[in-house]
Amino acid sequence: MFSRNVFALALVAALLAGCGPAGPAAPSPAPAAPPSEAATPAPAGSYPTPEASPTATRPIVSATSVPLPTREASPVATRILTPLATTPGPTATAMVQTASPTPASTKPITLPVQVCLATAVSGSIGVQGATQALAGDLVLTNRGQSACALDGRPKVGLVDANGKALAVSDVSPPDASPTPRLVLDPGQSAYLRLFWRNWCGPVPAFPLQVSATWPGAGTAVSAPLLSGAPSEKIPLHQAPVCNASNQGSTLSVYPFRPTP
Repeated sequence: MFSRNVFALALVAALLAGCGPAGPAAPSPAPAAPPSEAATPAPAGSYPTPEASPTATRPIVSATSVPLPTREASPVATRILTPLATTPGPTATAMVQTASPTPASTKPITLPVQVCLATAVSGSIGVQGATQALAGDLVLTNRGQSACALDGRPKVGLVDANGKALAVSDVSPPDASPTPRLVLDPGQSAYLRLFWRNWCGPVPAFPLQVSATWPGAGTAVSAPLLSGAPSEKIPLHQAPVCNASNQGSTLSVYPFRPTP
């Protein structure tokens, strides 16, 4: 036991003799140099520090140094925020145009021409001998104050001096064209061409009258049956010859035609 204590004391003395006296204090270390881009090797026994990501090491720009760009308002937002009373948008303009009143039309209104009444029309006819017939033109003149129309197929008959209708058949000629609608201004005329054939009855009571009517006329227009030109005003005292006693007398009536 004693020998162990002696050995320990000798070991301590040897250690103290090897260290020597304590010297002056070591100078303070120089300031550390700024870190370079090259990586400094980590000291032994320490864990490596993870490298910062590019996003984390990107310098943060101050808000006062670089202003953020201002986002422009969309056209829709501008139209919505702008008062309609100051600057109306396209939609408001269309609504105003639609609501504006339509100006009155300056076109003249054309009324339909009424059918000529028999009371506003005068008639005249002069006949002359044709091949075994009497032929003439019944002229109808508008004596009214406004225009009127002759429309549809006319119907014509003969009446004797006693007012009795003669037994004649009103027929349409096979060569007759369709009946047109004729508009007569006041004073204008139209005519009907007539052919009276095959009278085999008793001698009629002269002078004779021609009676004509048309759809919408109301009544009939009567005119004396004159010989020759109507201006001569010579009453006719003649009837067409009898060609076939077993057949009736006919009055061929052509459509209305304007006077030349």
